[in-house]
Amino acid sequence: PWIVQNVPAAAVAPVAPIAPAPICATTTMRATGLRLSIPDNNATGVRSAVGLAAAGTVTSVRLSVDVRHPYRGDLVVSLAGPTGARVVVSTERETTPTLVLSGAAVRGFTGIGAAGAWTMTVQDLDALDTGALRSWSVEVTACR
Repeated sequence: PWIVQNVPAAAVAPVAPIAPAPICATTTMRATGLRLSIPDNNATGVRSAVGLAAAGTVTSVRLSVDVRHPYRGDLVVSLAGPTGARVVVSTERETTPTLVLSGAAVRGFTGIGAAGAWTMTVQDLDALDTGALRSWSVEVTACR
């Protein structure tokens, strides 16, 4: 048998609306027009940019880059996001001639807007050797 009971409206707890799940997308942007020479002993360095049109807030960034230089310890390699936030991804004092990253997680961009220019900069801060930025790409996951 069923028992029917009237419950006053004030005794019923309000139900909070369920927020929709965020919509996330991952986009990979590959730079074109490369192989760029890295100027020797030059703090300006060489820059290459890719554009991202997708809206949303960054949740993760992964970077792939190929830089060749006889002494990679001369180099500072950084990535800047659309807001100008810049993360240095390599300042190692290595003597090996190659810097290759493949899908390396880059921290420091979480929470910024994803849309806009993403810029790779490679600076050679010591004399005598030159090199080249051969390729790079950035994978951005953003949610809205």
